This record gives sequence, C-alpha cells and structure tokens, in this order.
Amino acid sequence: AYVGQTAAEYVARSGKRAADALADLLIAENLAVLCVIRSEDDALIDPFVAHPRFMLGSDGIFFADGQIHPRMYGSAARVLGTMVRERRLFSIEEAVRKLSAIPAGRFGLVDRGEIRPGAFADVVLFDPSTISDHATYDSPHQLSTGVERVLVNGVEVFAGGKASEIGPELPGRALRFKESFTVAD
Repeated sequence: AYVGQTAAEYVARSGKRAADALADLLIAENLAVLCVIRSEDDALIDPFVAHPRFMLGSDGIFFADGQIHPRMYGSAARVLGTMVRERRLFSIEEAVRKLSAIPAGRFGLVDRGEIRPGAFADVVLFDPSTISDHATYDSPHQLSTGVERVLVNGVEVFAGGKASEIGPELPGRALRFKESFTVAD
C-alpha cells in the first residue's frame, strides 16, 4: 500500500513521530520493508567502497513487478565496471576479491570465494572491458552486460545472455553462517 511513497510521506500520513511511525511499519511488515535511497551521486560512497575492508553483497529484496533498487541487478557489474574501469578506485583483482574471498571469509563460508582444488566452483566469467550495469531507478529490472558465463557449484546456469537449461535439480545450496569467522586481510 505504500509503494512509491517517501519515508516523509509515510510518516506524515501516519500522524506519528518519525521514529514511532517507522518502527511500527517495520513491526507490522515483519521487517520486510524495502527502502530505495535514490541518489545519483556515487561519489558519496567512494570512500567506503575504496576502503580495504569493504566487501560487496546485495541485501536487496526482490519484487518481480515492484519497486527495487537498481543495484539488485547491477551491484557486481557496477563495482567491476564503473568503480574499476572508470573511477579507478581499485584494481580488477581487488574488485574480484571484494566480491568473493572477503565476503566468504567474513561469513565463514568454507571452500567458497576462491578458485582452488577442493573449493566449490562458483565462477563468473566476464569481460573487464565491457562489463556494465544498466539498471536505473526508473527502470531497475535491467540485466548487466559483459557477463559471459556463470557457474554455480560447477554447473553452468547462465551463458549467452540468458539462463541455461539445468533440469529439475538446482546446483545451488543454502549457505550457513559459520559462528566463528575471520576477517580476510
């Protein structure tokens, strides 16, 4: 019922103090509330993204026909394209590490986040010279380009710009947070 409203509009309609209105909304929706912060100025986040301990993950909530943040489709491509190629915040190697090894280590995902014998084969093959995100606030459901293939546990799930036929058994699995973890340096 509130899709498209700003937080200020919601608070005004509720007649409550902002903190109370927003807390009540979170309780009523069992914390399943998506807030899209609309900012075209990525320079505001550059210092955070460039930090050596920064890691990327998407915590977006997907709604096929609803309002989503454009990074739901373009987070990784934005890091690999815009932040590496255009803004030169870090190297392509460091970007890949921020997308894989650092989050895997931080969340205790054993045998993930790196390519080596015995590790799960979660691999994205992309062209560093063309990878780009195309999702916008007005048109967020846009696939990134420059991704050639995606493998999950060694099974190809994406190739040639579309999902691969994989049969009834999906190659992914639920990943569990490991209680004791180390932060990758």
